[in-house]
Amino acid sequence: IDGANHFGIDFYGVDSQLLSNEIRNVALIENLGRSGMGCGFSGTNCTENGAGIRLKHDPGAPDHTARDNLLRRNRLSKVGMNGIDVFGRWMTLEENVIDQACFSKGDCGAIRTFGRNSLAATPVHDVTIRRNVIRDVPGNTDGTHPNFEPLFGLAIYIDNYSRDVTVQGNTVTGATWVGVLFQRSTGLLTGNTLYDNVASNWGSEVALVLGGTEVLQTGNTLFPLAPNRRTLRITDPTTLDFSDGNLFFSPYDDRSIVDDTADGVGMTLAEWQSWSGHDTTSAAHWYTQETGEPPLSKIFINDTAAELIVDLTGMFYLDLNQQPVGPSLTLPAFSSRILVEDPGPIFVDGFESGDVSRWDGSRP
Repeated sequence: IDGANHFGIDFYGVDSQLLSNEIRNVALIENLGRSGMGCGFSGTNCTENGAGIRLKHDPGAPDHTARDNLLRRNRLSKVGMNGIDVFGRWMTLEENVIDQACFSKGDCGAIRTFGRNSLAATPVHDVTIRRNVIRDVPGNTDGTHPNFEPLFGLAIYIDNYSRDVTVQGNTVTGATWVGVLFQRSTGLLTGNTLYDNVASNWGSEVALVLGGTEVLQTGNTLFPLAPNRRTLRITDPTTLDFSDGNLFFSPYDDRSIVDDTADGVGMTLAEWQSWSGHDTTSAAHWYTQETGEPPLSKIFINDTAAELIVDLTGMFYLDLNQQPVGPSLTLPAFSSRILVEDPGPIFVDGFESGDVSRWDGSRP
């Protein structure tokens, strides 16, 4: 599907599968005709139009609600609004690849869920978002009031009474505001890699906000790439049921964790552990960088269904546990890995000097 201006796929499906579709160039400003994105000339709400895939809910006819669907290995690129917009229940979204969602609009996500009424009565619940690859969510704000000019793209946007949403094993990079947001919603956040998703001082890799939000968080890597970019922001302690085994990797800023009830002051991991009682086995970055220095880190992504072997010959990297990696890197399907540049051992007259722990044994 190439060049649709209203929606790529608009779907009330039940017990259905959307598999291996390619959807691109949806709701691009330069392509719009007289009907625009289909919102009409006098409508006051255009927050859904322009999505790559919309899984619909009809509040006047509850049976007309997308539910029990599998979306797998679809590829979406350059989508004006939300990449995949979920308004139903019992959904599984896995191994989809989404590049440049929110290309025409802001305050949207590569994947968004949006419920209504209350957590108990919402039509959006039991949604699994697993092993997706999301890159570059600009969140376009052209034409907005100056107060809203910062780019406003979210990668995974769990919003407004979405209940029991599992976000697991996804790779997210290049969103301009937040990697994963839970807002007035509940769920599990586990095993995700969130890298360089904050382009302004008000964003964070993970944000848990507003009353009713309750999230269990384990095994995630949160890795912003500039000062004043947050790894984690919560509005109050009640939003976080449990958090441990995470990696708060913020080499440009030691105080990257924020609880707004602590006056919004950034905390180190040690300060956060003392303040919250969470993350007793979690870890922080083991090197630091100055403002303006280019990142030492690099993310390697496999967005295909086959195992990928990356040749690292001539390059020297450490993993985030400070172990040497090379001369090749194996990435399973729909996975990623962050590595850090390693200067490697120095040899003088045939003898090695320096830190031998940096040597992987593969270099002569």
